[in-house]
Amino acid sequence: MAFEQPVQHGFVPVPGARIYYEVAGTGSPVVLQHGGFLDRRVWDNHFQFLARQHQVIRYDMRGSGLTEVEPTTSPFIPHQDLPGAVGEYSLP
Repeated sequence: MAFEQPVQHGFVPVPGARIYYEVAGTGSPVVLQHGGFLDRRVWDNHFQFLARQHQVIRYDMRGSGLTEVEPTTSPFIPHQDLPGAVGEYSLP
């Protein structure tokens, strides 16, 4: 069985939502963003593999997975989600 990197997870507040994220590994950052009608789990087969040599961040966009969206907020403003999800880690 391959060694798995420990996974940090939590929520980051952004306007109108709380974005769920997971981070594993160290090294140069890699951000995994899923497509429509999916969630962060689409990257399950790649997440731990990449975390062997990189800091990997994956998150659930609005309306997906564990991310919480306020009822009065549009789920279609993802431009606010990525900076919120990765901003916690002061990426270059």
